[in-house]
Amino acid sequence: LLAAIGLLCAGLYLQYCQGVPSIVYLYILVGGVTGLGFGLMYLPAFDIIELYFDKHLALATGIASAGTGLGTFGMAPLLQNLQESYGLAWMLFGVSGVMATGVIFSLPYVPYVKVPTNINQKSSSWETTKLAYRNIVKSIPMILLLLIHFIMCPACDSFFALNSDRAEVKFGISAEGASYLLGIAGVANIFGKILFGLILDHFPSHAFLSTTVACLILSLTVMLTDQVPTFSGQAISSFLFGFAYGSYDVSILPIVQKVTPFVTEGFGLAKSVTGISSLWGPIVVGLMYDEFKSYTPGFAFVVSLAVIGSLLTPIAGMKRLHKKDDPQTSQDEAGVSNLAIEE
Repeated sequence: LLAAIGLLCAGLYLQYCQGVPSIVYLYILVGGVTGLGFGLMYLPAFDIIELYFDKHLALATGIASAGTGLGTFGMAPLLQNLQESYGLAWMLFGVSGVMATGVIFSLPYVPYVKVPTNINQKSSSWETTKLAYRNIVKSIPMILLLLIHFIMCPACDSFFALNSDRAEVKFGISAEGASYLLGIAGVANIFGKILFGLILDHFPSHAFLSTTVACLILSLTVMLTDQVPTFSGQAISSFLFGFAYGSYDVSILPIVQKVTPFVTEGFGLAKSVTGISSLWGPIVVGLMYDEFKSYTPGFAFVVSLAVIGSLLTPIAGMKRLHKKDDPQTSQDEAGVSNLAIEE
């Protein structure tokens, strides 16, 4: 139900955006209301995977989210052609139509419900949620993980938002060619999600190290696209970026599961942080472009932050191992988990 509401919210407001009188309204409607709808749709789609899968969680997440890469591949050139041929209004109308069809696919979501161990014991959802968040904010590994996402995602979002314009302005690649670069990244994203999901499932003890390598590759490929002037070089860089981004994205849920037993709340916080960072990252790169008349300083800045975030990932893994040895922490986590089961 929550996913369906989010999809309807996103789709209806995108359609309403066709007649807005200024860009300020687009900021509010697309960035605010439509973004809220996407958020309501996104979390249930991933949370339900964690309820059904444990042993092969990473692969299940990769397969379930591979559609995002397919959508990037197909939608980027399609929306570019729609905008050039019919204008912004019809492009938004097309996107809203696609969003509305997603409601059909959200209806079969059936959560797996655990049987209570003691039906005489009760706890409210609100009390359980409060205890879960209280434990999360006290968790050093979880705080580190949130910081990692906060400084990792600006580089990724800057690539998605500004790479096409960078390819046009700096290297003279056509608008149509630049849109195909996003499509190439989308195809690579599919392979990255599925293959890296397999890696995480087969080598769970090396999950943090594997994610660190993927994040470093992701960071460096964002900067690599600033150095290759040809379309073929941009295509290769975009493919590497898409593969690495798919690997990073599919690692979020399994890593959260390793860091905290409160997966729904932890994953929701992680994605909230990525949403906040998606706001300031492209803005900073854009402001630096206006100042220096070049995308290089801005991308160098967000990439340097992403490299720092990559190197913090194994530290979060080590802190997690140290935390597991703390008997008080284990007792607190067990208490909250029992409340959730009792409910």
